[in-house]
Amino acid sequence: MSKKRSLCFVDDDPNELARFKQAVGREFVVGAGTTLAKALEDLRTQGRRRVDLYVLDMYFPNEGTSTPEELSKLGKAWDAFCTAEDALKNVLTELGQSFAGGRALAKQIASRSSFAKTPFVFFTRKGNLLDAIEAYEHTGALSVIKKPDPRQPVDEAQRTRAYDDAMINNRDALIRSFESAIHRASLWYRYKAQIPGFISGVASSALVWLVTKWLP
Repeated sequence: MSKKRSLCFVDDDPNELARFKQAVGREFVVGAGTTLAKALEDLRTQGRRRVDLYVLDMYFPNEGTSTPEELSKLGKAWDAFCTAEDALKNVLTELGQSFAGGRALAKQIASRSSFAKTPFVFFTRKGNLLDAIEAYEHTGALSVIKKPDPRQPVDEAQRTRAYDDAMINNRDALIRSFESAIHRASLWYRYKAQIPGFISGVASSALVWLVTKWLP
């Protein structure tokens, strides 16, 4: 037990809390609750105060809890969304447009021989959560940036103009996203935590060398 890492999981659905514990409870000490305080208290009842990782529900209700009726309504909406997403994936596959093409481009970037690899981001309108996770964890993408969408469905005749307008209207946000990615990819940002220690170590070594060389 003492060697297990501790997770603090917060979610508004009690069923989600239960299934999470069942899934990873053997590998981790899990404190779970519908609020942060409850999750931490659950962890403390298991003899843990230190949290190694917080696992947070992204779409967490402002009030902190959801009624069974609200969860049922959300579940039905999610099922409808998944059905529509599957239909989109089928069309993309039919047209030969899938994440396999993006992965192939990423491999081309990775194969370029250079001392410092140029970072890359994916820029997508149709990307889904699973592909975004793969992009971060398995292709080396620095970020997945959403292409601007029109705020509402448009007729076929107006589609190109609507996408043009959406791109222009969101240009400032896009610029910030790209500049942020470039900043996060910079050598200083990636190694800023190690650089002061490295400099300190070099300075200390140099001082010791000078002392041993010049002192009798």
